[in-house]
Amino acid sequence: MAPTDFADAEWDKKLRDGARKEQERQDRIAKKNMENSLPPNGVKTTALPRPNSYMPPDIQIPKPYGSFQPFKPSEPGANMRHIAKPKP
Repeated sequence: MAPTDFADAEWDKKLRDGARKEQERQDRIAKKNMENSLPPNGVKTTALPRPNSYMPPDIQIPKPYGSFQPFKPSEPGANMRHIAKPKP
């Protein structure tokens, strides 16, 4: 039994802190291993991979898009609610 209620609460806090520190240590080790597995000049990015050429099924030769390259439009911003919709 704990000598006081305060000592019992303090012991629980120390156990929680120890578990948290151990988890953070494991996370740091995992992050370090992931960074070491990247190529030397590897770039981390969150962008979607975009093709710069496509292969027609009949000739199987890469053909550049040229001036008609497809694009992915960005998401509309928050200020779009202030712009009136066009009326046909």
